[in-house]
Amino acid sequence: MKSLLNIMLCILLCTVLAGCSLMAPAEDAITAVPGETEPTAPTVSDELPDNYTFPVGTVLHGIKIGCTPVDTAYETLCEKVSDFDLTATINGKELTFYGSTLELSCSEDAFLAYAKAVYAGENTDSMSVISFNRSLLSRRIAGAMNVPAKNADIFYNTETGLYELIPGADGKHIDLDTVMPIVYDAVDSLQQNVSIRATEFIDKPAVSETSYETQAALDKANSYLTTEISYNFNVDDDIELVTLSPERLVTMIGFDGKLNPYIKPNELRAYVEEVNKEYGMIGLDGSFITSKGSKTDYTVKYYAQYLDVDAFYDDILYYLDKGISGTRLPPHLDNLTPQEMPYRGSYIEVDLTNQTLYLYKDTECILETPIVTGCVSRYMRTPTGVYKVLTRRMHVILKGDDYETYVKYWMQFYGGYGLHDAYWRWKFGGNEYLYNGSHGCVNIPPDNAAFVFDNITTGYPVVVHGGASNDGPLQQEILGTDSYDATIYTKPFQLDAKTAVGNGKLTYTSTNPAVASVEEDGTVTIHKTGSTVINVEFEESRYYTGASLRIKINVDDPCGNDHNYGGWRVTTKASCVEGEDTRTCKDCGKEETRSTAAVDDHCYGAWEETIEPDCVIGEERRICIVCGDEIYREIPAQHDLRDWRIRVEPTCTEPGEHYRSCRWCDYEETEVLPALGHSFDPEEEFCEECDTPNPDWIPPTEPEDEEDE
Repeated sequence: MKSLLNIMLCILLCTVLAGCSLMAPAEDAITAVPGETEPTAPTVSDELPDNYTFPVGTVLHGIKIGCTPVDTAYETLCEKVSDFDLTATINGKELTFYGSTLELSCSEDAFLAYAKAVYAGENTDSMSVISFNRSLLSRRIAGAMNVPAKNADIFYNTETGLYELIPGADGKHIDLDTVMPIVYDAVDSLQQNVSIRATEFIDKPAVSETSYETQAALDKANSYLTTEISYNFNVDDDIELVTLSPERLVTMIGFDGKLNPYIKPNELRAYVEEVNKEYGMIGLDGSFITSKGSKTDYTVKYYAQYLDVDAFYDDILYYLDKGISGTRLPPHLDNLTPQEMPYRGSYIEVDLTNQTLYLYKDTECILETPIVTGCVSRYMRTPTGVYKVLTRRMHVILKGDDYETYVKYWMQFYGGYGLHDAYWRWKFGGNEYLYNGSHGCVNIPPDNAAFVFDNITTGYPVVVHGGASNDGPLQQEILGTDSYDATIYTKPFQLDAKTAVGNGKLTYTSTNPAVASVEEDGTVTIHKTGSTVINVEFEESRYYTGASLRIKINVDDPCGNDHNYGGWRVTTKASCVEGEDTRTCKDCGKEETRSTAAVDDHCYGAWEETIEPDCVIGEERRICIVCGDEIYREIPAQHDLRDWRIRVEPTCTEPGEHYRSCRWCDYEETEVLPALGHSFDPEEEFCEECDTPNPDWIPPTEPEDEEDE
């Protein structure tokens, strides 16, 4: 039995082998013909066949696309990319990143190249069709996981009146070289969850509260506070003690990056100026100096500086640094010279020539306003001299022989003359006072009159000077620089020519505009080397004589092409946009610029709606908070649609259509309604809705007549 079975198996095997030898070769099989060279393998076309389908087992970025057409595979990948978000759990801390914020995108060109490579049988292991901002992802993980060390600090305790230490704190950072490759691989494979254990490193603060240097800095700061420095000032033959208080010292003490304390120069200088203003002045008589810088014949009371403020500053700083307490005499100056401001710097100046009022308070000009004063042509000139405010009243009726006028703010300074608002005037300043002036008072624009009224008191000094008279025109003069040396690279500049009195119009002409031209406002533009003369003219009028000034301008090119440039300086700092550096020739002023690369990504804010969507497409934008760059995107229109309505009823064989339209515009949406199909009743010959015969209908058989018995 066993031998019979073996014989049968041998017969079956021979049959199979014989059949194999008789099989025809496949159409693309390569056969060798005796005596001929062996044919080469066929090449694969660079173009993909229509409806090409990826081979079984193809995986791209973690997505199985085997047995899938190219178009379908690409759509599937794009959907995965658009919906992708990554949750990375690093050392137990969960971080979520959205694909849109990582600039995750899918490249159609790269995908097509990948498909062709698969079709050609090439190695695709290193090919990628998606991209994302790796540096941005790295920065965000570092920002979320890394905690900077906190240095120790020193603060002032208002309860104890001393400085105390705030301890520092350790920081930490993770090993990004280990973490980021894992995270990058997760994004590359569109893996939405990844968990990582990373090594953490402890960062010690650079400044510790336990170090010797920090303790020494604390002691030094408290030494400043406990040093008592006082100065004796002679005030009206009485001795007045001025002490630098700890409360004021706190405002002067600063700390550098290593907590070393120092005295802030600006704060100490401000304190010195305050003391000087209060105690360092004595009265001297002198000629009044106008705001324009000219000297008058009026004698006023100035307050001369006798405290040597620089020596006073150095004295305080020295004894604070040494921690030496005590009471001393302040250092004084030997030569007493008038200051620029009289009356301790609080007074009103009325400049009739320039028709301007200046209000000074504590040496600062807090208001400069155009005015209109007494009419010169009608012999009502405002009296000049040194006065004081006699009265301050509101809601006053001013009466004269030919007028009766209400004013809201009245500030009398001499006889019937005063400062007041003039609501009826629309023009102030200029030459108005020559032919359309007041009856002698100083007219001020209403808002500025209110400001003056609120900032002065009775007894406030008033100095009135200058102005035209009825004796003849004022002698005019043009003041300013009469020569300039420039190079061909000098930027346009403004001439400083001005009239000595009044504010009439100046005209400018250049004798050689090819070298340098001049505009109506006195702006000079250099064109080439050479020299020219700018003639400045003031036209004669009824009240002023004519005047002229010749300004010579010499232009050369000292460098030629051999410039002596200084170092580059940053003129526009690079951020998310390019910056710019500039360097300037030290000899001729020529400038060169260069661009510097952007150093960061744009930092866009939240989306904000710019066009509200309704029946039209809306719009929203994001703005970079660093450079102002804007990006926009559309918001789909939001129509107010009615309910669906039938436009074409479907039949058994023909599709129909229904639609819905917007209540406010012509927008309309339509949809096809599928054909209903025939409605056949098995017992009916035709469709219930139309005359189409029922293919399944079987005519009923007529019953056979029974034979008569």
